[in-house]
Amino acid sequence: KKMIDYYSIGRRIQQRRVQRNITQERLAEMVNVSVPHISRIENGSSQPSLQVLVDICNALELTVDDLMQDSLSSVRRKKATRLEALLSDCSALEIDLVYDVAEAVLRAARNANFK
Repeated sequence: KKMIDYYSIGRRIQQRRVQRNITQERLAEMVNVSVPHISRIENGSSQPSLQVLVDICNALELTVDDLMQDSLSSVRRKKATRLEALLSDCSALEIDLVYDVAEAVLRAARNANFK
């Protein structure tokens, strides 16, 4: 049984909030919670209620799937299937190239402490 990855959820909320140029204060106001609560959600130390999660998604124009993709096995399976389809007509050289790029991106992301 896979646990909910609150750290990744928080990171995605923070990334989208910054991308949309919204402060923690403004997001807290939009979803009617405190700024410290938004901060704790973003750093993964607080588990938002379902209502707060939905309110955040609405405020940031995200889907719950967007936020919870690391915790939803169906989303992971869909992405794996799409990746497999993408590679299905590639030559061996193209597959090697895609693999090398993916490996480099993963290494860089993990070194930057992204999940």
